[in-house]
Amino acid sequence: MHVFTHTRKTIRRALSRRLGLLLLLPLAALVYSVTAKASGANVIQVQSDESTPGLTAEESQDRQEYLLDDLFLRLKSADDERNAQVIEQAVWQMWLRSGSDTVDLLMQQSIQALNADEMDDALRILDAIVELAPGFAEGWNKRATVYYLMDRYDESMRDIVRVLEIEPRHFGAISGIGLIRRQLGDVQQALAAFRQALEIHPFLPGAQQAIDELSEEVEGQGI
Repeated sequence: MHVFTHTRKTIRRALSRRLGLLLLLPLAALVYSVTAKASGANVIQVQSDESTPGLTAEESQDRQEYLLDDLFLRLKSADDERNAQVIEQAVWQMWLRSGSDTVDLLMQQSIQALNADEMDDALRILDAIVELAPGFAEGWNKRATVYYLMDRYDESMRDIVRVLEIEPRHFGAISGIGLIRRQLGDVQQALAAFRQALEIHPFLPGAQQAIDELSEEVEGQGI
């Protein structure tokens, strides 16, 4: 899940745009480099696994974790929104890697179904993904998103818990907690979730706006 604005219709449109973009990104990303341009923007160049042949599955996983750690350090210290967006896209690329060609293909199919507003089909595919790859955080996250869009908040929260057990830094899942808590009228818990997400990703789209709006609600309640 991710932060946009608090109406589900707007969330659905923005989510569709974001997931559509991710479909265009190579899912074989493992090696990247960051270079500074004269404009000050970071460019993350992604190469496929073929550039590092002979890696075992364990070595590939270790490499991905190392690169994610570095990306999160860069994200937290990003000095402007443009750089942060570039780094964020690289993080999403790596989160979409399951380590299985079959699961990666199913993930693409689920995203296509979600983009087409075919929620039942997306859910069916994501059920298969979490069954095949229970350690793949993004499978749980995408299913949490579908549950949210279907107004099935309890199930969405259960999947978010699974996401954060695997990847505690998943700013999309944490912001998903904020979205659900806000829908349920739990203003303080929603505010706490958005603040936590912003600690990880200082330029997370929509997070600061949500914090500002929720802070006004809290003040209005005299808390």
